[in-house]
Amino acid sequence: MKITALVGSPRKNSNTDILVDRILEEGVKKGYATEKFYLYDCQIKPCIDLSLIHI
Repeated sequence: MKITALVGSPRKNSNTDILVDRILEEGVKKGYATEKFYLYDCQIKPCIDLSLIHI
């Protein structure tokens, strides 16, 4: 199993970041693969082609 964490806070090492790290540490102790993404660092763009959507 893999645990993926999405951190929405723009501040690294904030309380949220520390809490996520602790959760991921527990997952590692149980043998899970873990990964953390900072949404603030990602370039998320909206979909620009709706031609494939059929209503």
